[in-house]
Amino acid sequence: MRVNGYGLSQSLDGNKAYHVWMEPQTGDPVDVGALEVDQNGSAYAMKADLPGIDQGKAVMLTLDGSDAKTHGDVLARADLPKLQPTMQAAPAAQASDQAGQQKQGEQNQAKSSTDTQQMHQGGAK
Repeated sequence: MRVNGYGLSQSLDGNKAYHVWMEPQTGDPVDVGALEVDQNGSAYAMKADLPGIDQGKAVMLTLDGSDAKTHGDVLARADLPKLQPTMQAAPAAQASDQAGQQKQGEQNQAKSSTDTQQMHQGGAK
């Protein structure tokens, strides 16, 4: 997960920092990371070893102590959609369109050397 933040304050009171947390469907929130704000008020956090997005409930931006083990004051929260894995066959119109594209690709392939020799000889007459 990579989270970008914009318009953040560079000067926070005390030993505070912006953190991003992922709240899973079950269990405690997981710290995605602290946001280190640049001179433009922009920052990002990135973490790879998180529960799958279909296991997530929300993503939160908080104001915590810089070494926080649990989230503090929630500044913003984005609920994640409930996702379910599904397998569906391609619609018939899409399948026939793909077959048409494949046939078109076959027609656009280069001709063999004997075909091109005959074309050039026919044009020279």
